[in-house]
Amino acid sequence: MTSKQMLKMEKSLQKSALFKDFNEKILMYILEPINVITISFLRGVCKKFNYIICKKSNEFNYFDSLNIVSSITNIHLLKILQKFSNIQTFKIQPKITTSELSRFLDIIRPTIKEFSTQDSHIDFSKLFRTIKLPSLQRFIFSNTKKIIQDVDIRSLVEGCPNLTYLDLSNVPSIDNRLISKALEKLPKLETFILLKNVNINYEIFLVLSLNCPVLKHLEIGGLSNEFNNNITYEGIESLTKLKSRLRKIKFEYCGKIGDMSIQTLVQHFGSSLEEFSVIRNYFEKVAKISDDCLKVFQHAPNLRKLEIVYSRKFDENIAIYLSKYFTNLRILNLSGCPIQVSLEPLNYGCPYLDELNLSGDSWVKKICLLGVAKHKNLSVFHLGHFEHSDFKCQSVACEFPPKGFYIAGLFEKPDNFVNLKILYLEENCDLSDFLVEKISKIRNRLLIRFNRNESLIGESLDINDDEND
Repeated sequence: MTSKQMLKMEKSLQKSALFKDFNEKILMYILEPINVITISFLRGVCKKFNYIICKKSNEFNYFDSLNIVSSITNIHLLKILQKFSNIQTFKIQPKITTSELSRFLDIIRPTIKEFSTQDSHIDFSKLFRTIKLPSLQRFIFSNTKKIIQDVDIRSLVEGCPNLTYLDLSNVPSIDNRLISKALEKLPKLETFILLKNVNINYEIFLVLSLNCPVLKHLEIGGLSNEFNNNITYEGIESLTKLKSRLRKIKFEYCGKIGDMSIQTLVQHFGSSLEEFSVIRNYFEKVAKISDDCLKVFQHAPNLRKLEIVYSRKFDENIAIYLSKYFTNLRILNLSGCPIQVSLEPLNYGCPYLDELNLSGDSWVKKICLLGVAKHKNLSVFHLGHFEHSDFKCQSVACEFPPKGFYIAGLFEKPDNFVNLKILYLEENCDLSDFLVEKISKIRNRLLIRFNRNESLIGESLDINDDEND
């Protein structure tokens, strides 16, 4: 035997010894959350891996072919499912046919709890003709141009009568009529998500109020470049007739949601509200959201997350109201909102604040940044364009001394950003390269990443531009 062969055998024996004494419970703790497609390949690592995986095959319950990069045939996926048939979470690639999907679901029918697919054209009426999934709780069917018809909705609710979570985002053919037919048969629904849809209007809220007695989580809205302006205050009034208490509310790209809508919702659902989000941008004129609106959140003492993206009407009272009415806040997102005052009151008013997002065209001022630096608990901070708009980066970068020196200087003081773990900078700002170089030398353990803000056609509005009332 050559020395090369002996060395190879020695390494092989070392690897075997490594896993030989490895605790089986620890190994299962590591492997259990992993996709069974990956698990099937891990069987080839060694005999012990193969033995444990085969022995514990019923404990692996996560199947995901949506996020698999390599090309795996559907026949191969079917064989994997036959070996790991106790699947609870099932995410399938879009290229699968209805008949193939039927065979897949037939194997995991008794155990499946979550179904998810994107850009798919499966035929519900054919699929649920023979397949019934009474144990299915979560159904996610999104990002597809498939034309959904009455028969599809009827087949879906008959095949999956116990859904508690329904996401039909970015399915353009979905309208009020189809949603009404679906919700009439889903009395256990707790989460309803319908984003990237411009067809629905304010009447959808009356449908929700009449048919969803246990609804807790609602997300609804249009597209970033085509707002849903049919969601109006009239619908908000209907939503307050809901029998349940909403915990999470999100409006995304709804141009008519402003102060009055927010005040009505928080006054009604405030005692149970944990997360509240209104996401907009400068693509269309939008209803006003001012800092006076924040006072209504005194009725929401349990709020953990607040997102108000793109409002140009916040003034000097914002820090006072945030510190006074948001004492339990953990996450605050004010992306695209020019903050011209110190946020130091958050240090004592929002002591549990863990993440602050001031990204985008937020015109972050020195006084604002200095106040943020003093927060003792903040671990994640998104910094937007510093003292300039998003389309004036080049001119700011040419200034001397660079504005970045002030930002870097804050990180040199040990009593600033004492708990910060992750700093996000603007990906498309000319100051960012300078800041990465300087701050990484000062705080070498700090993770620096980049905000991935949406890119829209057109110019950013000036901070003094008016919004619709």
